Amino acid sequence: MKPGIQYQVHPSVATPLYYFQLFVDDEMFQEICKNTELFYTQKKNRKRRLSHKKKWECPDIGTMKCFFGVLLYMGIVRKPATEEYWTLSTLFGTPGMRELMTFDHFKQILSSLHFVDEEVVDKTNILYKINPFKEKIISVSRKLYIPDQSLTIDESMIRFNRRSKLIIYIPLKPIKYGFKAYLLPKASSGYVLQWCLHEGKKSLLVEIIQKLTQGFEGKGYTVAFQWIVFTPPLIRFNILLMLVLGYKEQSIKIEQNYPSR
Repeated sequence: MKPGIQYQVHPSVATPLYYFQLFVDDEMFQEICKNTELFYTQKKNRKRRLSHKKKWECPDIGTMKCFFGVLLYMGIVRKPATEEYWTLSTLFGTPGMRELMTFDHFKQILSSLHFVDEEVVDKTNILYKINPFKEKIISVSRKLYIPDQSLTIDESMIRFNRRSKLIIYIPLKPIKYGFKAYLLPKASSGYVLQWCLHEGKKSLLVEIIQKLTQGFEGKGYTVAFQWIVFTPPLIRFNILLMLVLGYKEQSIKIEQNYPSR
């Protein structure tokens, strides 16, 4: 296949929603609806005293799309409390929000939102709750775009200020608190083809690069490193570059001893 975009789109339909649905399609929304309903049922069986709660409304694809739309809107328009988006105040209310769904229904979905069936999923990976969803998006990303020869490996911080075992603190970054992600983007455009989160442990440098470049080895791609040259030991750096695409075993570690928050 020729490098470049692997789909055609007419300018009249090239909206942000269209591009979002290229990566998150109805099949994925259906899976989220199924697992959310399943988790609520499991929770209800464990906690039988739910008679005081509002009657559960099983979300369909349309409702789940509205729910995610509401979350995206909340990320753009900030308010001091979630319920403020549904207030009846003329000055501070958001009337369109009440037309999408009630506050009670939003809370119901939020409290039971699940991407996997927790009773059957492998829980050995710390990211097991989102892994299938993440892998599907990465798979679609690689199908929709084939890069030219030049790739790069970089890192990025994803802002997050709530509680999580994966949060790290890097004082010299513009975003100091949050999740750290390792990325494999196309060098010229920044289109991300593969990524993985730092999982809060010492990581083998070779393992990270192997994971990011899986599927690209032996195809003539050139991978540029930016942040990696500043990680010790520099003496082994050139040896690593020669061996990594051959997946030879190395024991070079990235020391991830970040200060606690």
